[in-house]
Amino acid sequence: MADAGIKKVTIAPQSLPYVDIDSNGLFYNIRYRVISEDRNRISHWSKVYRVDMPSTTDADLPYTTDERIHVNKVGSTPKTVIVTWSHPLESGLNPDPVKAQLERIFDETIAYDVWIRWSTLNTPDPNNPANWATDWTYFSTVSADTFSIFVPTGYNAIGVAIQLPTVEKTRDVRLTLFQTQGNNL
Repeated sequence: MADAGIKKVTIAPQSLPYVDIDSNGLFYNIRYRVISEDRNRISHWSKVYRVDMPSTTDADLPYTTDERIHVNKVGSTPKTVIVTWSHPLESGLNPDPVKAQLERIFDETIAYDVWIRWSTLNTPDPNNPANWATDWTYFSTVSADTFSIFVPTGYNAIGVAIQLPTVEKTRDVRLTLFQTQGNNL
């Protein structure tokens, strides 16, 4: 039987490449090659396949509550902000089984794109772009659940969004895992 020795391989979510975005949605570009069990023979690379991915909004994310994402001010001159976030201790508790499964997958993320915006107001409305002095700006890709940043002079509030990493750094709400509503500094 020709299929007797075929082995199935599953790619863990944390081993997937960064997300790509186009007008048709979110996806991964995947290609593969086959290696014999004794590692003596290796196939050519396959063509590139597009694998669509669900958005974080499909799992009722982002997490925006204070117990999930913390913004702490340290020092006065210069001010530094330390941001930390944490996935729920028990992910996948959403009553909808599809959303629960997505939540578990997103909880396995090991790299994050960090996006920042600043405001001169003390209590900016997170949904009113006029309240923010800057638009969302890419800060860094981090592989931990924390980062720190110096506060530029003249700003009184910060907005932080943590999202799945993208190939081309693009802010996309469909990839957001954690987001603050705007924190005074």
